[in-house]
Amino acid sequence: MAQVVTCRVKFTPMQLEFVATFVYAYNVKEDRKMLWDHISHLSVNRKEPWIILGDFNVVLHRDDRMGGNPVTLAEVTDFQNCIDNCGLEEMANSGNKYTWSDKQAARIFSKIDRVLVNGEWVDQMPTITAHANQDREALRRVQRQLQQTALNDAIQREENELNVKFRRSVFLAESLLLQRSKATWIRQGDDNTKYFFSMIKKRKLIQTITQIQDEHGQRQHEQAQVVEVLVRYYQQLLGDSGGPRKPADNRIFAHGPTVSAEQQWGLLQPLTCTRLRQRCSVSRTTKAQARMDMEGDFIEQRGI
Repeated sequence: MAQVVTCRVKFTPMQLEFVATFVYAYNVKEDRKMLWDHISHLSVNRKEPWIILGDFNVVLHRDDRMGGNPVTLAEVTDFQNCIDNCGLEEMANSGNKYTWSDKQAARIFSKIDRVLVNGEWVDQMPTITAHANQDREALRRVQRQLQQTALNDAIQREENELNVKFRRSVFLAESLLLQRSKATWIRQGDDNTKYFFSMIKKRKLIQTITQIQDEHGQRQHEQAQVVEVLVRYYQQLLGDSGGPRKPADNRIFAHGPTVSAEQQWGLLQPLTCTRLRQRCSVSRTTKAQARMDMEGDFIEQRGI
């Protein structure tokens, strides 16, 4: 594969072994499809820590470009789908946000270099949270020494250096935990580790359907029975076999209404219970709205 190099790395001092994939992606979007397929293939049955890093030659978020044309949904969809399908997450970074510029008069800045890791990496590899704890202990040790010899210039300088190092490691640790918990609020403080891990657990519980009411009014609690109720409901609603499809009319694609960039980004937003209830409360004025109302009725009827 021309766009990647994958190797197995063994860090002897700590007896750590992981897989590393180095990326230098093509400039053309269509050529990068081979890269996304290759990364997806590498992720199959991947049980060891895995890190993917390099120049992906594409942005991922709306604010990853400053200047030039605005980021569109079409640019990020393939990359985002690859990340989601492989179960990857982006590592926190420090320093400059943008990693590339066109060096022209009307300068364009983009973030196209990233570091991605899988869940095994996060669980098994030494994390920045551990480094933050080590930096905290080192700072406390020097501060205790400084209490004994407050006028020692060497210890004062060491205390200042360790304080800067500790603040940086805590910032990176909180950034990583923020990404994993997908929390939208953070209380600034010395250490938010317990808060973030509780948010991670809470998010898993929110996404779990623990009970559901079937078509006979009986409440089912077993996971297999919950799945069967969901399957039966949507089979009855949508059918269990597809009929012949008419070919798409290309004139509609060329001259019909299109989704704006703002609407595209709205479609990328996570679906929450609040948004779903808001949609379900809209009057039945269109077929799409009526279908969403049926989904809302299903949620209300089944007691989810």
